[in-house]
Amino acid sequence: MRRKSNQFTKYELLTGSGVREGIVKCPMNAGYAYHHEGDPHYELRLNLFPRVRFYLSRSRATQDQWLVFSKETEAEPGKTKKLNQPIGVGVSLRQYIEIKIPLLSSVIYMRLFPEYE
Repeated sequence: MRRKSNQFTKYELLTGSGVREGIVKCPMNAGYAYHHEGDPHYELRLNLFPRVRFYLSRSRATQDQWLVFSKETEAEPGKTKKLNQPIGVGVSLRQYIEIKIPLLSSVIYMRLFPEYE
């Protein structure tokens, strides 16, 4: 699926031993999240699975909860894309989104402040 715009913002994904005072303790890079201009969700690319894309979208129930999906589908060309197969959840912290994917038995932190290149 080709996007109309190549403009995106890049966010760092980290693993660590928790967030204390706004800092991830013992951080290790786990990959990157990309937000393409005009998309309502983030595309996650984990170093562990370099060819697999995951998608992070806000929960419809509350503004501080997020859902992780493993599949993006386009019902009809030009229509809004739909996310399927939820595999994890996230919660907003002050400077991070804490993402839990049970299959990985790990917590991933998405930095809310983008990287600029």
